[in-house]
Amino acid sequence: MRHHTFVLGLVVISAHIGFSCDKDFHSEYFYEGDYNLGGLFSLHASGSDRAPRYTPVVDNCLRCSALKTLYVHVFFFLSPFSFDISLAGYFYFQVMKFAVQEINNSSSLLPNVTLGYNIFDTCYVHNNIQPALKFISRDDVIDTDKSYTSYIPTVCAVIGPDNSDAAETTADIFNLLRLPQINVFATSKMMSSVSLPACFQTIPSSRVQQQAFVDILSYFNWTWIAVLGSFDEYGMHGVEQFLEATSELNICLAYKDVIPFKVSGQEAMWKSRIRQIANNIIFTNVNVILIFSLDIILVDFFNELMDINFPSKIWLASETWSLSTDIYGLPKMNRLGVIFGIALKHVKIPGFDENLKKVYNQSRNSSGASRLKENCNQNCDGCHNISLSNLLGFSEQRSSFSIYAAVYAVANALHDVLGCNKTYCDNKDVYPWQVGGVAFVYLYVSIDHRYLNEK
Repeated sequence: MRHHTFVLGLVVISAHIGFSCDKDFHSEYFYEGDYNLGGLFSLHASGSDRAPRYTPVVDNCLRCSALKTLYVHVFFFLSPFSFDISLAGYFYFQVMKFAVQEINNSSSLLPNVTLGYNIFDTCYVHNNIQPALKFISRDDVIDTDKSYTSYIPTVCAVIGPDNSDAAETTADIFNLLRLPQINVFATSKMMSSVSLPACFQTIPSSRVQQQAFVDILSYFNWTWIAVLGSFDEYGMHGVEQFLEATSELNICLAYKDVIPFKVSGQEAMWKSRIRQIANNIIFTNVNVILIFSLDIILVDFFNELMDINFPSKIWLASETWSLSTDIYGLPKMNRLGVIFGIALKHVKIPGFDENLKKVYNQSRNSSGASRLKENCNQNCDGCHNISLSNLLGFSEQRSSFSIYAAVYAVANALHDVLGCNKTYCDNKDVYPWQVGGVAFVYLYVSIDHRYLNEK
Protein backbone atom coordinates (compact mmCIF):
# COMPACT_ATOMS: atom_id res chain seq x y z
CA MET A 1 0.00 0.00 0.00
CA ARG A 2 1.33 3.42 -0.90
CA HIS A 3 1.53 5.76 2.04
CA HIS A 4 1.59 9.56 1.92
CA THR A 5 1.98 11.75 5.01
CA PHE A 6 1.23 15.47 5.15
CA VAL A 7 3.01 17.30 7.96
CA LEU A 8 1.33 19.94 10.13
CA GLY A 9 3.17 22.96 11.43
CA LEU A 10 0.36 21.18 16.12
CA VAL A 11 -21.52 18.15 52.58
CA VAL A 12 -18.62 15.57 53.28
CA ILE A 13 -15.71 16.81 55.34
CA SER A 14 -13.17 14.54 53.69
CA ALA A 15 -13.06 11.57 51.38
CA HIS A 16 -10.51 8.77 51.52
CA ILE A 17 -9.30 7.53 48.18
CA GLY A 18 -9.24 3.73 48.19
CA PHE A 19 -6.25 3.70 45.88
CA SER A 20 -2.84 3.68 47.49
CA CYS A 21 0.55 2.34 46.55
CA ASP A 22 3.67 1.53 48.52
CA LYS A 23 6.55 3.91 47.89
CA ASP A 24 9.16 2.37 50.15
CA PHE A 25 11.05 0.85 47.25
CA HIS A 26 12.21 1.77 43.78
CA SER A 27 9.75 2.13 40.93
CA GLU A 28 10.45 3.49 37.48
CA TYR A 29 6.99 5.09 37.49
CA PHE A 30 7.47 7.15 40.65
CA TYR A 31 10.21 9.56 41.66
CA GLU A 32 9.75 11.84 44.66
CA GLY A 33 10.73 15.46 44.11
CA ASP A 34 10.25 18.79 45.81
CA TYR A 35 7.45 19.33 43.30
CA ASN A 36 5.88 16.47 41.35
CA LEU A 37 4.28 16.09 37.94
CA GLY A 38 1.56 13.58 37.18
CA GLY A 39 1.62 11.53 33.99
CA LEU A 40 -1.21 9.58 32.36
CA PHE A 41 -0.26 7.29 29.47
CA SER A 42 -1.67 4.10 27.96
CA LEU A 43 1.04 1.52 28.65
CA HIS A 44 -1.62 -1.06 27.80
CA ALA A 45 -4.56 -0.56 25.47
CA SER A 46 -7.33 -2.38 23.70
CA GLY A 47 -9.92 -1.27 21.20
CA SER A 48 -12.15 -4.15 22.31
CA ASP A 49 -13.99 -5.09 25.47
CA ARG A 50 -15.67 -1.73 26.00
CA ALA A 51 -18.69 -3.56 27.38
CA PRO A 52 -21.08 -1.79 29.77
CA ARG A 53 -19.96 -1.96 33.40
CA TYR A 54 -22.44 -2.99 36.09
CA THR A 55 -19.97 -3.02 38.98
CA PRO A 56 -17.39 -0.40 40.06
CA VAL A 57 -14.14 -1.73 38.60
CA VAL A 58 -10.47 -0.84 38.78
CA ASP A 59 -8.96 -2.36 35.68
CA ASN A 60 -5.78 -4.35 35.94
CA CYS A 61 -3.97 -3.08 32.88
CA LEU A 62 -1.58 -6.03 32.68
CA ARG A 63 -2.40 -8.61 30.05
CA CYS A 64 -2.13 -12.02 31.76
CA SER A 65 -2.45 -15.55 30.50
CA ALA A 66 -4.26 -16.36 33.73
CA LEU A 67 -6.12 -14.04 36.06
CA LYS A 68 -3.80 -13.18 38.93
CA THR A 69 -4.82 -12.79 42.52
CA LEU A 70 -4.39 -9.13 43.38
CA TYR A 71 -4.85 -7.01 46.45
CA VAL A 72 -7.84 -4.76 45.83
CA HIS A 73 -9.49 -2.27 48.18
CA VAL A 74 -12.89 -3.31 49.44
CA PHE A 75 -14.46 -0.48 47.44
CA PHE A 76 -13.61 -2.04 44.09
CA PHE A 77 -13.80 -5.29 42.17
CA LEU A 78 -11.13 -6.81 39.96
CA SER A 79 -11.69 -6.20 36.30
CA PRO A 80 -11.89 -9.26 34.03
CA PHE A 81 -10.59 -7.38 31.00
CA SER A 82 -7.11 -7.70 29.55
CA PHE A 83 -5.04 -5.37 27.43
CA ASP A 84 -2.20 -5.44 24.96
CA ILE A 85 1.08 -3.61 25.53
CA SER A 86 1.12 -0.18 23.90
CA LEU A 87 4.50 0.74 22.45
CA ALA A 88 3.28 4.31 22.05
CA GLY A 89 2.39 4.68 25.73
CA TYR A 90 5.70 3.22 26.89
CA PHE A 91 7.59 5.51 24.53
CA TYR A 92 5.74 8.61 25.76
CA PHE A 93 6.39 7.56 29.36
CA GLN A 94 10.12 7.45 28.59
CA VAL A 95 9.98 10.91 27.00
CA MET A 96 8.45 12.41 30.14
CA LYS A 97 11.03 10.73 32.39
CA PHE A 98 13.85 11.93 30.17
CA ALA A 99 12.63 15.53 30.24
CA VAL A 100 12.34 15.50 34.05
CA GLN A 101 15.81 14.00 34.43
CA GLU A 102 17.25 16.56 32.02
CA ILE A 103 15.71 19.41 34.01
CA ASN A 104 17.03 17.99 37.28
CA ASN A 105 20.51 17.91 35.75
CA SER A 106 20.23 21.52 34.60
CA SER A 107 22.12 24.18 36.51
CA SER A 108 19.97 27.05 35.24
CA LEU A 109 16.38 25.77 35.24
CA LEU A 110 14.99 25.15 38.74
CA PRO A 111 18.40 25.22 40.50
CA ASN A 112 18.41 23.57 43.98
CA VAL A 113 14.95 22.14 43.19
CA THR A 114 14.19 18.51 42.34
CA LEU A 115 11.32 17.78 39.98
CA GLY A 116 9.56 14.46 40.53
CA TYR A 117 6.94 12.42 38.70
CA ASN A 118 4.14 9.97 39.39
CA ILE A 119 3.02 8.15 36.23
CA PHE A 120 0.03 5.83 35.85
CA ASP A 121 -1.14 3.47 33.15
CA THR A 122 -4.60 4.53 31.96
CA CYS A 123 -5.22 1.43 29.78
CA TYR A 124 -6.58 3.69 27.03
CA VAL A 125 -9.77 4.97 28.75
CA HIS A 126 -10.32 2.25 31.34
CA ASN A 127 -8.26 3.68 34.21
CA ASN A 128 -8.24 7.48 34.28
CA ILE A 129 -10.51 8.34 37.23
CA GLN A 130 -8.50 6.53 39.92
CA PRO A 131 -5.15 8.21 39.20
CA ALA A 132 -6.91 11.55 38.69
CA LEU A 133 -8.33 11.28 42.22
CA LYS A 134 -4.89 10.27 43.43
CA PHE A 135 -3.37 13.39 41.89
CA ILE A 136 -5.84 15.83 43.48
CA SER A 137 -5.60 14.16 46.89
CA ARG A 138 -3.13 14.80 49.67
CA ASP A 139 -1.95 11.65 51.51
CA ASP A 140 -4.83 9.80 49.81
CA VAL A 141 -7.39 12.20 51.27
CA ILE A 142 -9.43 14.89 49.53
CA ASP A 143 -10.73 17.50 51.95
CA THR A 144 -13.98 18.63 50.34
CA ASP A 145 -14.59 21.32 52.99
CA LYS A 146 -11.31 23.12 52.32
CA SER A 147 -10.70 26.22 50.23
CA TYR A 148 -8.88 25.04 47.13
CA THR A 149 -7.22 28.42 46.74
CA SER A 150 -4.69 27.35 49.36
CA TYR A 151 -4.83 23.61 48.69
CA ILE A 152 -1.74 21.67 47.63
CA PRO A 153 -2.50 18.36 45.89
CA THR A 154 -0.08 15.51 45.23
CA VAL A 155 1.08 16.98 41.90
CA CYS A 156 1.38 20.51 40.57
CA ALA A 157 0.45 19.66 36.96
CA VAL A 158 -0.51 16.64 34.85
CA ILE A 159 0.85 15.60 31.46
CA GLY A 160 -1.80 13.69 29.49
CA PRO A 161 -3.96 11.65 29.23
CA ASP A 162 -3.03 10.49 25.74
CA ASN A 163 -6.50 10.41 24.14
CA SER A 164 -9.50 12.73 23.93
CA ASP A 165 -11.98 10.52 25.80
CA ALA A 166 -9.81 10.20 28.89
CA ALA A 167 -8.69 13.85 28.71
CA GLU A 168 -12.26 15.14 28.69
CA THR A 169 -13.06 13.01 31.74
CA THR A 170 -10.11 14.17 33.82
CA ALA A 171 -10.28 17.82 32.70
CA ASP A 172 -13.35 18.58 34.82
CA ILE A 173 -11.78 16.90 37.84
CA PHE A 174 -8.51 18.82 37.59
CA ASN A 175 -10.29 22.07 36.76
CA LEU A 176 -11.87 22.00 40.25
CA LEU A 177 -8.43 22.84 41.64
CA ARG A 178 -7.24 24.71 38.54
CA LEU A 179 -4.66 21.94 38.34
CA PRO A 180 -2.99 22.35 34.92
CA GLN A 181 -3.66 19.50 32.50
CA ILE A 182 -1.29 19.67 29.54
CA ASN A 183 -2.92 17.82 26.66
CA VAL A 184 -0.33 16.30 24.38
CA PHE A 185 -2.76 14.37 22.15
CA ALA A 186 -6.34 15.43 22.92
CA THR A 187 -7.47 17.85 20.21
CA SER A 188 -11.21 18.08 20.82
CA LYS A 189 -12.82 21.50 20.88
CA MET A 190 -13.76 21.02 24.54
CA MET A 191 -10.09 21.10 25.55
CA SER A 192 -9.81 24.76 24.52
CA SER A 193 -13.13 25.76 26.08
CA VAL A 194 -13.19 28.85 28.31
CA SER A 195 -14.93 26.68 30.91
CA LEU A 196 -11.66 24.74 31.31
CA PRO A 197 -9.05 27.43 32.03
CA ALA A 198 -6.63 24.85 33.46
CA CYS A 199 -6.41 22.93 30.15
CA PHE A 200 -3.52 23.57 27.79
CA GLN A 201 -2.26 21.93 24.59
CA THR A 202 1.14 21.35 23.03
CA ILE A 203 -0.29 20.14 19.71
CA PRO A 204 -2.18 21.97 16.97
CA SER A 205 -5.90 22.26 17.55
CA SER A 206 -8.31 20.06 15.64
CA ARG A 207 -9.09 23.02 13.39
CA VAL A 208 -5.61 22.77 11.88
CA GLN A 209 -6.12 19.10 11.02
CA GLN A 210 -9.56 19.80 9.55
CA GLN A 211 -8.13 22.51 7.32
CA ALA A 212 -5.38 20.16 6.17
CA PHE A 213 -8.00 17.63 5.03
CA VAL A 214 -9.94 20.36 3.23
CA ASP A 215 -6.74 21.40 1.43
CA ILE A 216 -6.01 17.81 0.37
CA LEU A 217 -9.54 17.24 -0.92
CA SER A 218 -9.52 20.54 -2.80
CA TYR A 219 -6.08 19.94 -4.32
CA PHE A 220 -7.05 16.56 -5.75
CA ASN A 221 -10.60 17.67 -6.52
CA TRP A 222 -12.06 14.87 -4.43
CA THR A 223 -15.61 16.07 -3.93
CA TRP A 224 -17.55 12.80 -3.39
CA ILE A 225 -16.42 11.24 -0.13
CA ALA A 226 -17.37 9.14 2.90
CA VAL A 227 -16.46 10.04 6.49
CA LEU A 228 -16.18 7.54 9.36
CA GLY A 229 -15.49 8.12 13.04
CA SER A 230 -14.83 5.76 15.92
CA PHE A 231 -17.49 5.54 18.60
CA ASP A 232 -15.68 7.82 21.05
CA GLU A 233 -15.20 11.55 21.61
CA TYR A 234 -12.30 11.82 19.18
CA GLY A 235 -14.13 10.11 16.33
CA MET A 236 -17.51 11.77 16.89
CA HIS A 237 -16.06 15.25 17.29
CA GLY A 238 -13.77 14.75 14.32
CA VAL A 239 -16.67 13.96 12.02
CA GLU A 240 -18.76 16.82 13.44
CA GLN A 241 -16.00 19.39 13.01
CA PHE A 242 -15.23 18.18 9.49
CA LEU A 243 -18.86 18.66 8.50
CA GLU A 244 -18.72 22.20 9.89
CA ALA A 245 -15.51 22.94 8.00
CA THR A 246 -16.93 21.76 4.67
CA SER A 247 -20.54 22.97 5.02
CA GLU A 248 -20.05 25.80 2.52
CA LEU A 249 -17.56 24.09 0.22
CA ASN A 250 -18.00 22.06 -2.94
CA ILE A 251 -17.40 18.78 -1.08
CA CYS A 252 -20.29 16.33 -1.03
CA LEU A 253 -20.59 13.93 1.86
CA ALA A 254 -22.05 10.81 0.27
CA TYR A 255 -21.99 8.74 3.45
CA LYS A 256 -21.05 9.03 7.11
CA ASP A 257 -21.11 6.44 9.88
CA VAL A 258 -19.64 5.34 13.19
CA ILE A 259 -17.17 2.48 13.63
CA PRO A 260 -18.34 0.50 16.67
CA PHE A 261 -16.10 -1.03 19.31
CA LYS A 262 -15.67 -4.76 19.27
CA VAL A 263 -17.29 -5.98 22.49
CA SER A 264 -16.44 -9.38 23.94
CA GLY A 265 -19.34 -11.77 23.48
CA GLN A 266 -20.90 -9.63 20.76
CA GLU A 267 -18.48 -10.34 17.92
CA ALA A 268 -21.18 -11.52 15.51
CA MET A 269 -23.12 -8.30 15.96
CA TRP A 270 -19.94 -6.28 15.41
CA LYS A 271 -19.08 -8.19 12.22
CA SER A 272 -22.57 -7.59 10.87
CA ARG A 273 -22.29 -3.87 11.57
CA ILE A 274 -18.89 -3.54 9.88
CA ARG A 275 -20.14 -5.38 6.81
CA GLN A 276 -23.15 -3.08 6.71
CA ILE A 277 -20.82 -0.06 6.68
CA ALA A 278 -18.74 -1.66 3.92
CA ASN A 279 -21.81 -2.40 1.78
CA ASN A 280 -23.11 1.15 2.21
CA ILE A 281 -19.79 2.59 1.07
CA ILE A 282 -19.77 0.36 -1.99
CA PHE A 283 -23.40 1.26 -2.74
CA THR A 284 -22.65 5.01 -2.72
CA ASN A 285 -19.80 4.49 -5.20
CA VAL A 286 -17.36 6.40 -3.00
CA ASN A 287 -13.62 6.11 -3.66
CA VAL A 288 -12.30 8.47 -0.96
CA ILE A 289 -12.87 7.64 2.73
CA LEU A 290 -11.81 9.89 5.62
CA ILE A 291 -11.49 8.24 9.06
CA PHE A 292 -11.16 9.87 12.49
CA SER A 293 -10.14 7.11 14.90
CA LEU A 294 -7.40 5.76 17.12
CA ASP A 295 -5.32 3.02 15.52
CA ILE A 296 -6.30 0.39 18.10
CA ILE A 297 -9.91 0.65 16.91
CA LEU A 298 -9.01 0.37 13.23
CA VAL A 299 -6.92 -2.80 13.42
CA ASP A 300 -10.02 -4.97 13.79
CA PHE A 301 -11.92 -2.81 11.30
CA PHE A 302 -9.37 -3.21 8.53
CA ASN A 303 -8.93 -6.91 9.24
CA GLU A 304 -12.64 -7.40 8.71
CA LEU A 305 -12.58 -5.42 5.45
CA MET A 306 -9.78 -7.64 4.16
CA ASP A 307 -11.76 -10.75 5.10
CA ILE A 308 -14.64 -9.65 2.87
CA ASN A 309 -12.34 -8.55 0.01
CA PHE A 310 -13.33 -4.91 0.27
CA PRO A 311 -12.32 -3.08 -2.95
CA SER A 312 -9.34 -0.75 -3.15
CA LYS A 313 -10.01 2.83 -2.04
CA ILE A 314 -8.25 6.07 -1.15
CA TRP A 315 -8.09 6.49 2.63
CA LEU A 316 -7.47 9.76 4.45
CA ALA A 317 -5.92 9.11 7.87
CA SER A 318 -6.19 11.39 10.87
CA GLU A 319 -3.01 12.05 12.84
CA THR A 320 -3.93 9.34 15.37
CA TRP A 321 -3.41 6.49 12.91
CA SER A 322 -1.57 7.94 9.93
CA LEU A 323 1.77 6.40 10.96
CA SER A 324 0.58 3.35 12.86
CA THR A 325 2.81 0.33 12.25
CA ASP A 326 0.04 -1.83 13.75
CA ILE A 327 -2.09 -0.93 10.73
CA TYR A 328 0.54 -0.85 8.00
CA GLY A 329 1.90 -4.14 9.28
CA LEU A 330 -1.39 -5.96 8.75
CA PRO A 331 -1.06 -8.79 6.21
CA LYS A 332 -2.55 -7.88 2.82
CA MET A 333 -3.22 -4.30 3.92
CA ASN A 334 -2.03 -3.16 0.50
CA ARG A 335 -5.18 -4.64 -1.03
CA LEU A 336 -7.27 -1.88 0.53
CA GLY A 337 -5.67 0.89 -1.52
CA VAL A 338 -3.72 4.11 -0.85
CA ILE A 339 -3.45 6.07 2.40
CA PHE A 340 -2.91 9.82 2.68
CA GLY A 341 -2.09 10.79 6.26
CA ILE A 342 -1.80 13.86 8.45
CA ALA A 343 1.06 13.93 10.95
CA LEU A 344 2.93 16.31 13.21
CA LYS A 345 6.32 17.54 12.10
CA HIS A 346 9.11 15.60 13.77
CA VAL A 347 11.40 17.55 16.10
CA LYS A 348 14.36 15.52 17.27
CA ILE A 349 15.15 15.68 20.99
CA PRO A 350 18.94 15.70 21.47
CA GLY A 351 20.18 12.84 23.62
CA PHE A 352 16.89 10.97 23.76
CA ASP A 353 17.91 8.06 21.52
CA GLU A 354 21.00 7.52 23.64
CA ASN A 355 18.80 7.56 26.74
CA LEU A 356 16.52 4.90 25.22
CA LYS A 357 19.53 2.66 24.66
CA LYS A 358 20.54 3.15 28.29
CA VAL A 359 17.01 2.37 29.53
CA TYR A 360 16.89 -0.72 27.32
CA ASN A 361 20.19 -2.07 28.65
CA GLN A 362 19.20 -1.38 32.26
CA SER A 363 15.88 -3.20 31.82
CA ARG A 364 17.75 -6.30 30.69
CA ASN A 365 19.64 -6.34 33.98
CA SER A 366 16.80 -5.53 36.37
CA SER A 367 14.24 -8.28 35.86
CA GLY A 368 14.18 -8.92 39.61
CA ALA A 369 13.61 -5.30 40.58
CA SER A 370 10.83 -4.46 43.02
CA ARG A 371 7.59 -3.23 41.51
CA LEU A 372 4.49 -1.54 42.80
CA LYS A 373 1.43 -3.62 43.52
CA GLU A 374 -0.24 -4.36 40.22
CA ASN A 375 -3.57 -2.80 41.19
CA CYS A 376 -1.75 0.54 41.15
CA ASN A 377 -1.36 0.24 37.38
CA GLN A 378 2.28 1.24 37.59
CA ASN A 379 3.73 -1.91 36.13
CA CYS A 380 4.46 -3.11 32.63
CA ASP A 381 6.50 -6.31 32.64
CA GLY A 382 6.05 -6.82 28.93
CA CYS A 383 7.33 -3.33 28.13
CA HIS A 384 10.81 -4.55 29.02
CA ASN A 385 10.57 -7.07 26.22
CA ILE A 386 10.15 -4.41 23.53
CA SER A 387 13.13 -4.60 21.21
CA LEU A 388 15.57 -1.72 20.95
CA SER A 389 14.99 -1.47 17.21
CA ASN A 390 11.24 -1.03 17.79
CA LEU A 391 11.88 1.71 20.33
CA LEU A 392 14.35 3.61 18.18
CA GLY A 393 12.32 3.12 15.03
CA PHE A 394 8.99 3.98 16.60
CA SER A 395 6.92 5.79 13.99
CA GLU A 396 5.23 8.14 16.45
CA GLN A 397 8.46 9.70 17.68
CA ARG A 398 7.17 12.87 16.04
CA SER A 399 4.72 13.19 18.96
CA SER A 400 7.51 13.07 21.53
CA PHE A 401 8.28 16.79 21.38
CA SER A 402 4.71 17.59 22.51
CA ILE A 403 5.41 15.74 25.77
CA TYR A 404 8.91 17.16 26.09
CA ALA A 405 7.59 20.70 25.59
CA ALA A 406 4.80 20.13 28.13
CA VAL A 407 7.27 19.13 30.86
CA TYR A 408 9.48 22.11 30.12
CA ALA A 409 6.50 24.47 30.11
CA VAL A 410 5.58 23.37 33.65
CA ALA A 411 9.22 23.57 34.79
CA ASN A 412 9.57 27.11 33.47
CA ALA A 413 6.29 28.07 35.13
CA LEU A 414 7.57 26.68 38.44
CA HIS A 415 10.82 28.57 37.90
CA ASP A 416 8.84 31.82 37.73
CA VAL A 417 6.49 31.02 40.62
CA LEU A 418 9.44 30.14 42.88
CA GLY A 419 11.24 33.37 41.96
CA CYS A 420 14.32 31.48 40.80
CA ASN A 421 17.51 33.15 39.66
CA LYS A 422 20.42 31.35 38.02
CA THR A 423 21.54 29.64 41.22
CA TYR A 424 18.69 29.60 43.71
CA CYS A 425 14.93 29.01 44.06
CA ASP A 426 12.78 29.84 47.05
CA ASN A 427 11.31 26.44 47.95
CA LYS A 428 7.85 27.44 49.10
CA ASP A 429 4.29 26.21 48.86
CA VAL A 430 3.03 26.27 45.30
CA TYR A 431 -0.63 26.08 44.38
CA PRO A 432 -1.84 24.60 41.07
CA TRP A 433 -3.53 27.81 39.93
CA GLN A 434 -0.20 29.64 40.26
CA VAL A 435 1.47 27.18 37.88
CA GLY A 436 -1.38 27.33 35.40
CA GLY A 437 -1.36 31.11 35.52
CA VAL A 438 2.04 31.31 33.83
CA ALA A 439 2.42 27.91 32.14
CA PHE A 440 0.53 28.95 29.02
CA VAL A 441 3.22 31.54 28.24
CA TYR A 442 5.83 28.83 27.83
CA LEU A 443 3.61 26.60 25.71
CA TYR A 444 4.03 29.06 22.84
CA VAL A 445 7.72 29.79 23.28
CA SER A 446 10.48 27.54 21.90
CA ILE A 447 12.29 25.54 24.57
CA ASP A 448 15.66 26.32 23.07
CA HIS A 449 17.00 28.22 20.07
CA ARG A 450 17.65 24.85 18.41
CA TYR A 451 13.89 24.46 17.94
CA LEU A 452 13.08 27.96 16.63
CA ASN A 453 12.89 26.70 13.06
CA GLU A 454 10.88 23.64 14.04
CA LYS A 455 7.80 25.35 15.53
